[in-house]
Amino acid sequence: MILPLIGFIVIGYVWLNLAGQAKLLGLAWLVIGLIIAGILATKKKEVDLQL
Repeated sequence: MILPLIGFIVIGYVWLNLAGQAKLLGLAWLVIGLIIAGILATKKKEVDLQL
């Protein structure tokens, strides 16, 4: 449980120090991913998110 917390803190620190354009691009990427996940979920397609 400690390692995920450390990872969350590191990512949070990185996000706080990103330039405004990078934050906007990251947010847009997140929104596009959520839209695609929502579409796949409504079509009942099974999505394997493991890399």
